[in-house]
Amino acid sequence: MKVSFTNLYQLPNLRNQNFNSRVIEEKSEKPLNSSIKDFIDTFEERFPKNKNSRRNAEKGYTNGDLTIFRTDAGESGQVFMVKSDNSSIPKFVIKESFPLKYKVRDDDDLGGLEHEYDAMCEAAKASDNTQKPIAYVKTENGSSFLLSKYMPNLAPINSKTSPDGSRGVEITPTYMKTALKILEEFDDADIFDPDLTRSNMAVDTSDGTAKALDFQWALLRGTHSKSHNVTFTFAPCEVETCASAFEAGVLADYPIGELKKLTKLNKYDNENIAKAKAEIRETLKDYLKLRGKYAEKLARKYDNDFEAVKAKVFKNPSDDVLDAELLRMSILRNNRLQFLYTDDNIERPRNMLKLVRYSALAKFSAHKLKNFEPQSTPRTKAETEYFEYMREFGAHWDKCTSKWYPETVAFLENVIRGYDKAPGRYFPELFDETKPEKFTLFSVLSNSAIDNGHSILKRKIQNLENNLVDLKEGEYVSSSDISSAADDIYCY
Repeated sequence: MKVSFTNLYQLPNLRNQNFNSRVIEEKSEKPLNSSIKDFIDTFEERFPKNKNSRRNAEKGYTNGDLTIFRTDAGESGQVFMVKSDNSSIPKFVIKESFPLKYKVRDDDDLGGLEHEYDAMCEAAKASDNTQKPIAYVKTENGSSFLLSKYMPNLAPINSKTSPDGSRGVEITPTYMKTALKILEEFDDADIFDPDLTRSNMAVDTSDGTAKALDFQWALLRGTHSKSHNVTFTFAPCEVETCASAFEAGVLADYPIGELKKLTKLNKYDNENIAKAKAEIRETLKDYLKLRGKYAEKLARKYDNDFEAVKAKVFKNPSDDVLDAELLRMSILRNNRLQFLYTDDNIERPRNMLKLVRYSALAKFSAHKLKNFEPQSTPRTKAETEYFEYMREFGAHWDKCTSKWYPETVAFLENVIRGYDKAPGRYFPELFDETKPEKFTLFSVLSNSAIDNGHSILKRKIQNLENNLVDLKEGEYVSSSDISSAADDIYCY
């Protein structure tokens, strides 16, 4: 089988080896390309040309001093680790995508392997703390492979470090500082990555620093879609910065992970909740102080008044400022999560009721921020201006979600009724497993900012979900009943 290797970018410490094709490898390592090439050449013979069969196929392959073993199967391919016999630590990562007949994305499209390789190259040029590309490989039958260097010791924020879950990977000052450095480097290179999640901005557990990886969705700034289906839209007052994606995908998940830990440890009582909440809020304030320093740079670079105001306010963020930021992160987090249910390329089974839930939470959060009033009198002119900008931000998202949220509800209703074709990810049997969202970012608002609106919202979301479940079960539910239940979230 003929294999063609596309080398679009060559790192300084890599060299070419000629095995009938161009292959890149590390200068200091034994040539591994012949073994990897043989793995790719014989891949189709050893793995059936069927998506489900491949996911259950052999998990190991040995050739010479290399062992290649499968670790994961995704939406349109698989992931392999490559290690040599004399090492327990993998050397490379190989991501494989199915041939065009089976996969859901073209390689050069957003989310495809060739696109990811190009983006990874740009990220590697921008920052030393990123996953390093080696090669993009394509076979004549349409299978594609992305080779990159393995990054050891990585773990997501909130992931367990003890079997009972009593200890986990935490957000530390070192992590926050190095993460912001990476974000600044990406911004300077005009790279925008909307998918900076806990796994993709991971912690190097050997030294506590942040490392960025997985660039499927990264784009040059200004070229990303304005559609909420690509998870991000920016308000007119904002700078398009990767910090927003980081805050949506990492910081916004962190408080919820910490609260879930209490439940797993059977420590979900008022005393432990209050202690955890206080620690979470202090950690987020520490982040805002660091973010304020970066805001100064963004304000100068883009002549942006909102960032200039943030730089002043974040030096000593008040409880009201943190509450406003939590509402902003709630908008971004829930909008990001609903993408998992709206992306037509995703075929993994999904509980589509959660699409409605996350859309409702994003809408509710935007409405709250649009009408946000601090509990205390603003301490400075900068704080007054900051809250005005945050209400402007909330109004922008309130307008967006006022359109998207009812569209989401109507979409799911039409799928259940059979009016619209059900997407591959639609598995109605999962509806029965739906449980109310125990924790949201409203759970860590200051005591003075908490009202009964959130608990009422939970019940109203549950009522809407119950209507959709009843419809799925064949009971009579009118469209007006569903619309009324959806609209009811505005009334609290």
